[in-house]
Amino acid sequence: MLPGFEKKMIKKPLISVIVPVCNDPRVSLCIQSLLEQDFPTGKYEILVIDNNSTDSTKEILQRYESRIILLSESRQGSYAARNWGLDNARGSLVAFTDSDCIQQSDWLSRIADLFNDPTISAVQGVSYGINKNGLSRFVDKLNQENIRGLRKEDGMLSSLNTRNCAIRKEQLRDLRFDDNFYFWGDLILGREIVRRGGTIRLNEEMINWHCNIGSMRKYIKKCTRTGASLFNSLLLNPMTLKQHLSFLVPVFKPDFTFSRRATALCSMIWEIVKFYYYALIKNEKRTLNALRQITAISFGWGLNRNQINSHKKFKRRNKPW
Repeated sequence: MLPGFEKKMIKKPLISVIVPVCNDPRVSLCIQSLLEQDFPTGKYEILVIDNNSTDSTKEILQRYESRIILLSESRQGSYAARNWGLDNARGSLVAFTDSDCIQQSDWLSRIADLFNDPTISAVQGVSYGINKNGLSRFVDKLNQENIRGLRKEDGMLSSLNTRNCAIRKEQLRDLRFDDNFYFWGDLILGREIVRRGGTIRLNEEMINWHCNIGSMRKYIKKCTRTGASLFNSLLLNPMTLKQHLSFLVPVFKPDFTFSRRATALCSMIWEIVKFYYYALIKNEKRTLNALRQITAISFGWGLNRNQINSHKKFKRRNKPW
């Protein structure tokens, strides 16, 4: 070493990894992948929140009790569980993943490296499907395009997906997930971080693996629930519909390949179908009226005062699901 020159050591931050779980024995694979990270053992903690499991999941979690922090949340819902995890997290960085995800061995290392940039508030990774039947591959492509479609003009993202992301704890001082929603709570939280001046960066080398739904029946059931949450989130803030359909932009970009443009188009159509399907199965005139008004408000179409007041009354009568 040259005189006067010393190697600068970069201090590793403490990372809290939050994993909600309910009746999912696959959580053992998730925990094992987290225990085998190439990150210093004392520099991260694993918080697994059991959300009223009634199957063998409880016994599986107890096997790891000495190596993880095992918590319980009685209020049903992954966002309620994540909020309880946040309340107990000690790390300056908080990473999120799902119980059916397997992390690459350098997952935590990449998260720590990305946060060396002090201007970054949160980072978003990508998830690839493990199972490879036709429906799973299709869902995988839609998921990738949805995340890429959330990019803004400056290259940053406009929202988050808790399947694979991390946030600075200081960004969450007075923020929590809206646990009234079954889905979209992470999307709402990410947009709130951006609204407050935070930045979210996409890193496609921050990878985990996810077990996509391979059954059309299960996928339609999930889409009904996501459509319900999307519908109720738009009741709270109609302007988010325009932002939510931002992945429509790649369809018209001339430099995109045909396959990527087609995937983006399918993704856009499918999201709209989920949204309208939930409203239609309600089969209530006031629900459909609210749906039309949300669309009109989002895209700046003309509404008279009576229509706007009607929308506000509907919003007051219907609490988010």
